[in-house]
Amino acid sequence: MARFITGKNTQVFLANQFYGGFATDGNPEHGAVWTAGSNIVTVKGIYPADNNTVNDTTMLLAVGSRAYGDGLTNNGQDTPVYVTKIVGNTVFLSMPADTDAVGYLYTQNYNFIPGSLSGQSTNLSPFFNDAGISKSTAAEEVTTFHRGDAKAYITGIRDGSITISGFYDGSLDGVEAALQAAAFTSSAKSNDPFYGVVKTQGQSLPQGIVVFPDGGDAGGAATCYMAKGIVTKADLKSPVSGVVAIDSEIQSTHGVWRGKGQVASFAYGSGTPDAFGRVTLYTNTVDNGADSSSGGLAIVGIIESAGGYFTDTDGHYGSTGIQYPPVDLQVQASADGATWVGLTNLWSDQAGQIVDLTGTIYRYTRLSVALFPSDTPNPPSSATVYYGLARY
Repeated sequence: MARFITGKNTQVFLANQFYGGFATDGNPEHGAVWTAGSNIVTVKGIYPADNNTVNDTTMLLAVGSRAYGDGLTNNGQDTPVYVTKIVGNTVFLSMPADTDAVGYLYTQNYNFIPGSLSGQSTNLSPFFNDAGISKSTAAEEVTTFHRGDAKAYITGIRDGSITISGFYDGSLDGVEAALQAAAFTSSAKSNDPFYGVVKTQGQSLPQGIVVFPDGGDAGGAATCYMAKGIVTKADLKSPVSGVVAIDSEIQSTHGVWRGKGQVASFAYGSGTPDAFGRVTLYTNTVDNGADSSSGGLAIVGIIESAGGYFTDTDGHYGSTGIQYPPVDLQVQASADGATWVGLTNLWSDQAGQIVDLTGTIYRYTRLSVALFPSDTPNPPSSATVYYGLARY
């Protein structure tokens, strides 16, 4: 029996793993803004993507980072101030600011801190009302002499694109900023504060897009359409008596694929800690019917995270005293549904990841979400995440 659905629950996610992050440099147009009595910091802009300081991996901001800045409890010296939550370009601190300020925001090492995670995952769903999936295979003509009166063809190369259209939002955490950060731009424009993709000879690197026609958040594994591609178009339409609209197209590289994935929220208190304090939770297991030997594509992202860094006190996870971000995501596969191997790994100081998979991907797949206990005084760790996995 046919099963039809409406598109009102569709969700669209854009993963930009090459995004350089937001940084504050004291310029009111590029800096961070906070007000007395509030624990919310709004980051207004970024350094150019080719600024070496911004691309320094020692300064990546994550939930749990120690924060310093003018007006933040005597620049963080009197009472430690931590980042407790990141949503888009809004950073939440563990306590309110003492005074109003526009300017520098530092990590504990006095490096500039980005006001976003390394990499970027954006939920585009609130801005768009139409998503289109296009998949095609070229037919290459091979007609030769004495073959009758009809042309002959052979199967050519696959192609595909994903188009999205909806409404314009030019705020810093709106759709325009996300698409600008992902779109093609020449190196001559690298001083534009809205361009955050690390460039190679003036070209943007591929982004990942995942579309869940049914939303992907109904509590089980869902069908999704996904691609690694280049944002080739971001058109604005501003009618005199209508809503300003935006249309965008992501041209796939290596095709658009049908996969399985899920959108879900996880919290540390929802599981039982192991001997080392870690809580590991899982999305629903997907039974793909059989193993696949052709590789695949995985796109993983963190939409929202909270908590604080976890200090490895006994060296179980690496070296004693090393701090880890509070959330660790891993796409896993299993031949029998009992013994699992990791295909990807994404910590919560990254936010977006696109992985080309090679070799065999086993029959059963899922996403593992490891939540670490937050060091005091940070709140318990939690995250809202999504993933899509296509097996070729």
